[in-house]
Amino acid sequence: MNLRLLSYAVVIFAVFLGSALGADTLVQMGDFSKDNNGWEFSLGAEFPGAKGTLQREQDGIGYMKLSADFSGGGNYIAMSKNLKTPLDIEELIITLKGTAPAFWLRLSDSTGQTFQQSFPIDSASQEWQKFSIREFGNPARKDILHFGGANDGIWRGPAKHIAIILHSLNVRPTRDTILIRGIEAKTGDAAVPADSGLKTVVLADFSQEEKDWTLSLGSEFPGAKGERRIEEFADGSVKKGLRLSADFSGGGRYVALGRAFAQPLSVDELSFKVRGSLSEFGLRVSDGQGQTFQQNVKLDPANNGWQTIVIKEFGNPQRKDIFHWGGANDGVWRNPMKSAWIMINAPGKADANILYISKIEAKSKAFSAALEPMGAPLEFYLTPDLPAKISWEAKGPVSPSELAYEIVGYEGEFVSKGMAVLNEAAGQLSIEVKLSQGYYEIIFKKLAYQSFGLVVLPKHETARDAFWGVDGAFGYFPVGGKKELRTSYFAMLARCGIGMQRERIGFSVDAAEKGDVKCEGEGKGIRDDAASQGISILECFCAFGDEKRKPNPYPTTVKGMPKNWENIKLGFGRAWGGTEVWNEPDLFAGGMIPGDRYVALLRSACYLADASGAGNPMGGGVFNHVKKPAFDTYAINGLLDNSDFFAYHDYYPPERAEGLIWQYREWCKEYGRPSIPFWMTEAGSGWTVGPPRPPRNEAAMSASEIVAKAIECRACGNARHFAFLLIYFDENKINWGMHGKENTPLRSMAAYAAAVRNLSRSKYIGDLKTRDPQIKRARVFAAPKGDGAVVVVYTGKPATKTSVELGVLPLKIQGIDGRSLSMGTDGKVPVPDGLSFIFVKISDIESILDRNTKAAELSLIAAQNPGRRMTSSPLVLLPDTDISQVTYSPLGYAPKDDASCTMSAKLCNLSVSEKSFVLKAELPDGAQMLGGKEIVKGSLSAGSEQVLSWKLDLSKALGGRGKFVDVCVKSPDDPNFKWVMRFINSEKITARKLKEGDDSVSPEMMPKGDVWRAIGADDYVPIEYVVLYDGKTKAWARCTWQPGQLNVDVLVEDENFTQNFDGETMWKGDSVQLAFQTPFDKDGRPSAGFTELSVALTKKGPQLYRHHAQGSKKAGLLDASTFVKIVQKGNRTLYTLRLPVEQFDLPELKAGMKLRFSLLINCNDGRARVGYLRWGDGIAGTKAPAEYCKVELIE
Repeated sequence: MNLRLLSYAVVIFAVFLGSALGADTLVQMGDFSKDNNGWEFSLGAEFPGAKGTLQREQDGIGYMKLSADFSGGGNYIAMSKNLKTPLDIEELIITLKGTAPAFWLRLSDSTGQTFQQSFPIDSASQEWQKFSIREFGNPARKDILHFGGANDGIWRGPAKHIAIILHSLNVRPTRDTILIRGIEAKTGDAAVPADSGLKTVVLADFSQEEKDWTLSLGSEFPGAKGERRIEEFADGSVKKGLRLSADFSGGGRYVALGRAFAQPLSVDELSFKVRGSLSEFGLRVSDGQGQTFQQNVKLDPANNGWQTIVIKEFGNPQRKDIFHWGGANDGVWRNPMKSAWIMINAPGKADANILYISKIEAKSKAFSAALEPMGAPLEFYLTPDLPAKISWEAKGPVSPSELAYEIVGYEGEFVSKGMAVLNEAAGQLSIEVKLSQGYYEIIFKKLAYQSFGLVVLPKHETARDAFWGVDGAFGYFPVGGKKELRTSYFAMLARCGIGMQRERIGFSVDAAEKGDVKCEGEGKGIRDDAASQGISILECFCAFGDEKRKPNPYPTTVKGMPKNWENIKLGFGRAWGGTEVWNEPDLFAGGMIPGDRYVALLRSACYLADASGAGNPMGGGVFNHVKKPAFDTYAINGLLDNSDFFAYHDYYPPERAEGLIWQYREWCKEYGRPSIPFWMTEAGSGWTVGPPRPPRNEAAMSASEIVAKAIECRACGNARHFAFLLIYFDENKINWGMHGKENTPLRSMAAYAAAVRNLSRSKYIGDLKTRDPQIKRARVFAAPKGDGAVVVVYTGKPATKTSVELGVLPLKIQGIDGRSLSMGTDGKVPVPDGLSFIFVKISDIESILDRNTKAAELSLIAAQNPGRRMTSSPLVLLPDTDISQVTYSPLGYAPKDDASCTMSAKLCNLSVSEKSFVLKAELPDGAQMLGGKEIVKGSLSAGSEQVLSWKLDLSKALGGRGKFVDVCVKSPDDPNFKWVMRFINSEKITARKLKEGDDSVSPEMMPKGDVWRAIGADDYVPIEYVVLYDGKTKAWARCTWQPGQLNVDVLVEDENFTQNFDGETMWKGDSVQLAFQTPFDKDGRPSAGFTELSVALTKKGPQLYRHHAQGSKKAGLLDASTFVKIVQKGNRTLYTLRLPVEQFDLPELKAGMKLRFSLLINCNDGRARVGYLRWGDGIAGTKAPAEYCKVELIE
């Protein structure tokens, strides 16, 4: 909110140079030694039905006993107290115990806003438990509910009301009780000055351009014309102002100047400094609940000079001259203000429709100035135990009491508090700190809980370890256009010992084809600033978000590519540290099309990068959990032959990282590159979108998973790792940022920086043998020299008081942020953050060190000679078949029903000289060439392209189940010239017409005959490679038809039926999914859509969910009783589906018709979905009808 700083109405404040405040005052709010101390009982009458009691009992000191019974209904019961003298509470201390699992605390602030949060009780303990509460309201915390008053989640003391609540959510239907021993409040220091008067906030000063204020011509009433412009005045009091004019000669109702407030503002008064020939102007404002108010504001017609108009009432149901609509529509104004508009209304004289505006101001009691950290992020990375000054620019007035700040540690524990120093003339405030190693947050509670992170670690002084990197993506966010800010980020990375950042070479496919990929301006500035700080850039070469190029996202010509790579070398070469080609081609960025097109682009990029003389490594893959059959399609086309490193992304939990790396190593081994360097170029763990910084519990989980993933990759021998994402980034429901919106560090960045410091140049040597079940990983890393080592203990349970038995006496212990931790009195090692660094001597742990781990084996493989990618060829075959005219999936292409296909490709010469060529088409057994030549010879001039094609008959080559048919074009003269077009050999099945008497099925039956398909071991697909088929789940299925409906019967035999889900997520439990498609539309083109359904016996009964519809039907739950019958007997479950054609986007069925059909049976072993049995493919993962079975309907 572009608000300037004005003097506070009454400036009274003491100057504290970052000093700590005096001792707090302790106030007894609940001393029950003699009586109830003013506390009253409530049954929550607005939710009738609750029963309960509140009574004082004596055990020498006295306590209150609060009992609840919700067997008859109700929502809550409470003991509460109205505070006759409101208290400015800093900390609330509640001592209680009880049988209830939790209690709720409710507080009301000075604006009448009520806040409510819950706290768990150890109901198994008989000891009194003390709860220390320092945060009563914070808009960033979703676990603190708020309502009433300002209703913005911002706590504005003092407290007026307090209640302790037993809620029906946390209480058994029978009676539950809590005993409350004491309630104490620590109030603020007397030295903190009280606030006085209103704050004046400048909303617009038209002595300069105000871009936030925009012109509206009232488009809902067409015809009006208008203009806004800045004009100069010579009358002395105002030098410049805005001229708003309107012309209604062509119609229209109004012309307006206004703005919406990015941060809604609580407004008590609005004032306007205006002049003009109008007798009145309109004012339209909207409130916090979306209600709009409009009134006419009178001007003094006798005054030709500047007039100051003050509005103190924006809405009043008693005033007929204030119109209102929308929102509550009751005429009652409810702060905050979301928008404001000044209006010239029709009709009016043409020469009188002009209003000059000099200034617009708001007066507010509740305004909180935004603080912009100065020098962030670098200035918020401090050296331990050295004094430092931290400063902010205040975007608006700051009152004396709002200068109070509090510093908390990684676990949210109180560290210190003080008063910031305000430089009113400069609009800046600052504090001085001296902190020990670790992570901290500075919180200005009275400035809307604005928080700022601090990383306190020594500066990295030694050579950087190449393993550690981050994903920055500066070019896609505002930070990229702010030189000072981005340079600060790069300097921060250098300080932390991080040497490489991932960026994107953004372009459209059209630009790439024309050789017009831009590498100048802001993009060049980012790279130059990185180089100035010694940071190299991993470039991601990808056309991000080019939606118009679907379904094929890749360039269809490479004629412009040589120029593009010249531009990259020239513009970005100073910081160029490597390139990965495309981003997640296995997902939507790659169009979900086969990998042959991607590898053709990779080949061309490798040749051109080499030709540029850059000498940087080139990476291929960049996958996000690609499936093995899809990986094979990339690999047979030369993915690994044309990669210096294999790039991939991983968003699974850290404990699955080792298995994924093992899986990829096995796949790479199959294609001759078992030791190719692995670069994980995206690995993140996000938090819920919305606030500028995450709640502590989410921040702690994000930190533990980001660091644990990096540790796993380090142990398993990966060459590089890029944490995702350095800057604040909302994506759908998740924010991936490692810095807050204000550009100061989060816990995740502090933890990552601590890992870099503790593990740089170290070597993984094994795991610590532990018996403590809480430990998921205990990786041991040897120091570069000497007998020292760091054990990284990971439990995956942050924000807890976890401690573990390690079997060794540590030299020292650090939390995830590098802060010092102490050994427990019980000899256990604390792991409060989900991950701790334990410093030991190798000689002390040799007896419990396991050097023969899976990670050690992977690390050894990675350390072998990785080999080199093959010499890049200047000749590239670029697949040229129109992807929109064929059926495909990431696995390959689906032949037509007659098994014919046409292979078409552009032969491209990327070199600067003419090249001759000899190409040979290698056909699979049984395939016939109907058009084209088996051997093609010729020459191609520099930079030119030639289209080649082959027409094939694959009818005799296709056969069997779950196989592929490959057609390969090679060059005898160049081992790195290859194009493989892979065809999917879908299973062919028949569906018989269901005759009378054939519809009798039961769980006890033993399916026989060619109508039923047995589904077993050969059809099992594990979710993780380590979960193998145990033979305990079997299935039989059949697909039949009648003219008006499709019939599917599935019989499943499972020793452990588990279904704890319903609705859209029922597929996570034992269930059946099926999908079908009419393969061609009315014009004979491949169908774009498909129908996919899930059916399950849930705890709510049988359910049928439609995930996708080929036609116009909507996704969602269907009436299962109409279409589904599920019967269980013993370990058998029979699913019977009868699907009417008109309800499921099918045509009238008849013999000879052909469909595509697929079915899978999800297997949950009681812990999770571990795999599935399949009849056909294309449901799990790819969502590709090309992989479905081909079904022919027969009599």
